[in-house]
Amino acid sequence: RRVLFRSVFLDRYWGKEFLHVSRSDGQHSEWLTLRDIDLLFQFENLPAATCNVVSMGAQIPVEDWSRERSSDRGHYRTVDLERLLECYLKGATLILNQAQRAIPALSRICRLLSREFGLPVWSNIYITPPEGAGFAKHEDDHEVLIFQVFGAKLWTIFANGKEPVNLQLTCGDILYLPRSTPHAALAARLPSIHATFGISAIYGFDLVSELAVAAKQDPSFQTAVPIRSLDTEALKTWEKEFAENVRSLLLARGLAGLLEQKAQVLEKSEAGGWPGRFSDVVHLGDVSPTTVVCRRSGMLFKVHDLGETLELRFAGRSVSIPAFLASCLEMIRTEEPFAIKELRGLLSDDGKTELVRSLIRAGLLEIKQPG
Repeated sequence: RRVLFRSVFLDRYWGKEFLHVSRSDGQHSEWLTLRDIDLLFQFENLPAATCNVVSMGAQIPVEDWSRERSSDRGHYRTVDLERLLECYLKGATLILNQAQRAIPALSRICRLLSREFGLPVWSNIYITPPEGAGFAKHEDDHEVLIFQVFGAKLWTIFANGKEPVNLQLTCGDILYLPRSTPHAALAARLPSIHATFGISAIYGFDLVSELAVAAKQDPSFQTAVPIRSLDTEALKTWEKEFAENVRSLLLARGLAGLLEQKAQVLEKSEAGGWPGRFSDVVHLGDVSPTTVVCRRSGMLFKVHDLGETLELRFAGRSVSIPAFLASCLEMIRTEEPFAIKELRGLLSDDGKTELVRSLIRAGLLEIKQPG
């Protein structure tokens, strides 16, 4: 599957053209169900900011489907489920924004996709009544993966100036839309639920932005642009120097350096919502040489050799260990579970346990089986 993903999808479709993958059995989603959404709506203090309600591109005022509450910290709005459902029954689409923050199954999918793409991924859920439409024809400013979860939806895709393409997504189907692909969608005769995964790809203008940040700290870019109406020749001279400075800055930073700055944003975003994080901390005192642990799935992990110490960097944080413990990292680099006492190196079992305990505390490792 990974070979197909890289050789077919990334080479042929990524950033170029849409792709519809049909699942012929039409089975309902196993990783996102109506019960997941039901449980979310049962939360009495569900913040109104997590939802959006639209009909044919028009926003339904938040006051129409939420209520105001107050606490010692001030006033805030929460979803009024009955009024929200009334909007739905009148034809409005309900949107759950950043749903991966509230639904663990979506969080896992986002992490898996983020690992494959090496890019930040988030998810919204769209709940549309029969023959309803949330938005009119529009386009998104990011890459989009659409998973049909329930019912069916009719899509019209306006790609590359060609004739519009009409297709229907049924349960299990996947649709990929490159950035800026105009599209519109309409639910079929039954309600439709689909999850959209937004992927923040790195575009050329993003690298220009990173270059601008670097330029702000560079003395070569601190001179004011000559006033055009005063001296045309001075402006030409400045333009030539400016072009040379940009070229020099780009060479100095390099494409790899600019991409590394963007990668650090992804690493920092990984720090939230780790599955099992709370229970790991609670059981920290029970960790023993027989405890089975492993590196968190999908965790971006780098080791920097600083001479006498090794710096383990992940999720925008770092842990330093003595360089002589390098052999202990061999098992940690993989995502295969291992008992703490199986770690290689000269450490005693107690020493290995203390090392692993520090990495569990930091979030790099997770407990798979108590000792």
